[in-house]
Amino acid sequence: MLIFKKLYDRPFIRFLVNAFGLESFIRKPDRDFIACFQYKIESYKPDYFLYFPRPPYSNAYRNELFRKLCSYYGYDLTQFLEFHYHLFADKKEFLRFLHYEMAVRLKAKTPKTKPSVYWETVETCLLWVNEQQVSLDPASARLQALIDEKISAGIEPRMVELTQSFAGKITLNNHHHLPKVIQVLLLLKDLNAPGKKPLPLFKNFSTTDMAAVLRQFEELRDKKVNTIQVKIGEANAQLRPDDPKTEKLIKALTDFFY
Repeated sequence: MLIFKKLYDRPFIRFLVNAFGLESFIRKPDRDFIACFQYKIESYKPDYFLYFPRPPYSNAYRNELFRKLCSYYGYDLTQFLEFHYHLFADKKEFLRFLHYEMAVRLKAKTPKTKPSVYWETVETCLLWVNEQQVSLDPASARLQALIDEKISAGIEPRMVELTQSFAGKITLNNHHHLPKVIQVLLLLKDLNAPGKKPLPLFKNFSTTDMAAVLRQFEELRDKKVNTIQVKIGEANAQLRPDDPKTEKLIKALTDFFY
């Protein structure tokens, strides 16, 4: 063990360990971490606490936390979050923890790797975090709303003519196909090159960008961005990566681009 420690002290050895993806085998998970979500060391019970037979390492804690999160849906998920939020003294730290844990998972999103309930959980948690941040600092939220209102009042009249000139008139023969069109855009948005280190097709393509594209359809031209984003979320919830048709489409798009 002492010999290995001396080797690991050398930057070149650490570089090799990292290059070959062996970091997780070298570094043991930590037991000294901040548990924002409360747990108990005892037999499992069907309540809001996390349960372990012994004090958990950080990786086991996060795995069990996310398993528990994914067992709730919609409003029930917010109740679970609020239970732990009220128990934890440092509210800002709790929100920071949840924000970054969810954000890193959302950034790693690919069509095939997780079921839709996984992504719905991530998105609901982020929405809840945003709500709590506004509640935690209402003065800041009111100030931002006032600034947005003043900016909008000054800019909006000048932007009307410009936005109208860029308003699209794409019309589908069958408006029932719109969710399918959105799903194709979602698949393109999350398309990756095949391989061990998949390179995404787009460097940046947010749901806000997609909403701007979809506003070129007559059906959505007069809708607000957040309204279109809700439609995107609904289409995403209906998208089933394991459906044979969807799998064929992902393969065809991958073959076409790569």
